[in-house]
Amino acid sequence: MKKNIFRDIFIVFLLTIIFSSCINIKSELPKISLYRLKQESTQGTNAAAVIIDKSIFIENFASNMTLASEKIVVIENEVNLKKYDYHQWTIPLDEMMTDFTIDRINRYKSFKKGVVNSVSMLPDLILEARIVSCNINNSNNKKSPNTVELVISANISSSQKTKPGFTPIFSEVYTKTIARPDNTLNSAVTALSKSLSDIVDNILVDIDKKLKENVK
Repeated sequence: MKKNIFRDIFIVFLLTIIFSSCINIKSELPKISLYRLKQESTQGTNAAAVIIDKSIFIENFASNMTLASEKIVVIENEVNLKKYDYHQWTIPLDEMMTDFTIDRINRYKSFKKGVVNSVSMLPDLILEARIVSCNINNSNNKKSPNTVELVISANISSSQKTKPGFTPIFSEVYTKTIARPDNTLNSAVTALSKSLSDIVDNILVDIDKKLKENVK
């Protein structure tokens, strides 16, 4: 009888320890910090003067698998890849850049006929973009600064008046590198936001320039 009592007490004691450990492990897990890109001001930019009497459709940005994810990846000292488990993008980065681009172009109101939601709506122009690379570089070497480097290739096609389909009018690769004051993720998000804002502005200016050249 005593053996059974001691056994029961031991089992209860053991279960209490296990249950307490589970609670402690759960309570010690850090919260996930979420990050998103922030629009730079559209005031006073070259793109602010662009007015195009056409509509445009923006394809979802193409990218590699690393960028098609919420995971934030940082390059440490040029060689080591570091993935943050508790710091993430709000949505996959390629989707965020697509949404960011649509939002920025809408803010400018550059296209008189608007940014359409589908190619089935027969837009005048189509923007196809690919994120070639997006590197957040952290360095412990003072001679090698912390940077963000963004490379995007863009293809612009125009609808044809005489027959269905689209004709490419230009392709360009845009590169932007911005130095950061430190190696924090906040500085990386700020630099990436600035980089993408500048690239979208350059794409707008180039579309306007190319269309005017074709009219001549």
